[in-house]
Amino acid sequence: MSVGRKLFGDGYSGLEYDYRGLLRLYHAQANTDKAAEYAHVLHEWNVLRDRIHVDYDAPLQFVAEADSCDEIVRRFFRIPDRTEASAAAAATGHDSR
Repeated sequence: MSVGRKLFGDGYSGLEYDYRGLLRLYHAQANTDKAAEYAHVLHEWNVLRDRIHVDYDAPLQFVAEADSCDEIVRRFFRIPDRTEASAAAAATGHDSR
């Protein structure tokens, strides 16, 4: 467990299996102190995971800025076509590929 925490952090998903396994073990052995300790550790791990998911799984925010048709046409005609780019490269001695 310490290796997983050290390499991947306290919110590492593999820790859940370790914590649940220890909780089951201590419960089966009737070691209530250790079972309570790992129930708390598992709860804290879940809280951390929930916080991580809120940070990373938040919906993406897109701002749609629609250009006018005139602006799109102007941009299109500013892009040199391939034959013009090839001719310009040949004239300067540079290969456009």
